[in-house]
Amino acid sequence: MLKKSITPLLARPNNIYKTKKENKTMTFKQYKSAIQSFFILFLLVILPCACATLSKDECLNGDWYGIGYRDGVTGCYPDYIAKHQKACSKFSIAPDYSTWEKGRQDGLKHYCTKSNAYRLGEQGLSFNSVCSGKMAGMLQGIHARGLAQHNRQKNIEKNEKKLEEYKEILTKLRNGEKLHLKTEKEARKYMLDVHEEILCIERQIDKSRTEIERIRRYDTEMLWEAN
Repeated sequence: MLKKSITPLLARPNNIYKTKKENKTMTFKQYKSAIQSFFILFLLVILPCACATLSKDECLNGDWYGIGYRDGVTGCYPDYIAKHQKACSKFSIAPDYSTWEKGRQDGLKHYCTKSNAYRLGEQGLSFNSVCSGKMAGMLQGIHARGLAQHNRQKNIEKNEKKLEEYKEILTKLRNGEKLHLKTEKEARKYMLDVHEEILCIERQIDKSRTEIERIRRYDTEMLWEAN
């Protein structure tokens, strides 16, 4: 369900500015750019900054720019290199901080974006305070809007669970079960009450879904216009 929720932010056509005269065959440069974009998206979606340590091969290879870039894309703080230092100290290798930091700063350019801040919010994930400049406050605000959408979706899921419970009760009542009720009259009254509750919850769910879609359309337009 979270994957569907970010589709409008990621589904904007890449060829929106192409002309009819352009060659339809993908050039090597376009292919390379597409692969890079996919890799960045993979890191953003799959690998949020966590407590993962470097392997022996990673320490020995010493691609500190690449490691820093990966950490930046996933929103790691400057002190995250301490984890790498600890991991590589087992092999008597020290990180190249300046090269790592350069990679991290370049990676942050992909983390500190409006669409990523919103996506993390929609997934109920935090947005690290690693972005600098005028964008920092705005990105936190965008993340808050995404997080509000996440909370709305969670409320829908909560109501859906409650709806299933009431439907199960209604089915039992219709099958002649009195459940905790003493008389058939009480069972019939309770069945009517349960039916009304089901209709009420269904209306709430429909209203919430409509509200989520309305806000998502507005937020998506806002994000693209802001870019």
